[in-house]
Amino acid sequence: MAADDPLDPPSAAPDHPNGRADDGGDGSRIVSAGGAGGPDPRAPWRLLARVLVGLEAIAPLAFALFGLVQLLTGGSVVQRNETMLVVLLAVVGLALLYVAYAVGHGRKAVRTATLLWQALLVLALVPAMWGAGQQALGLGVLILAVVTGYATVRATSDL
Repeated sequence: MAADDPLDPPSAAPDHPNGRADDGGDGSRIVSAGGAGGPDPRAPWRLLARVLVGLEAIAPLAFALFGLVQLLTGGSVVQRNETMLVVLLAVVGLALLYVAYAVGHGRKAVRTATLLWQALLVLALVPAMWGAGQQALGLGVLILAVVTGYATVRATSDL
């Protein structure tokens, strides 16, 4: 990336204790906690959180695409309801893609959105899957949500 790219700031700010730098002064994005040029110990957590949230975005986007195909081929019963569902799923999927991007950059502002999504998965989706006899799938979603939540907290926390 270019040296003046705002998404690729210097690894450390010498005028700040512990070599930390933030963008905008609100503390929402900490660039490096590794000191003067050292590696950031949160980098693996950022990558893991980015990948897992990105994977979670696939489901609503796939369902939105399926619903759109149903709308265009005349397979939907109530087009107004199907349209709203497609729009809602597309918005959720795109929002999750943005959250994956932002958590990969260590932005604290998206921590709440990520943890809320994980809580929704655990509190709404897992019991529904379990009750439908899909215990293995429900357990997989539960593990995914817990690991993603933990990785997000580690990726966006001050050390």
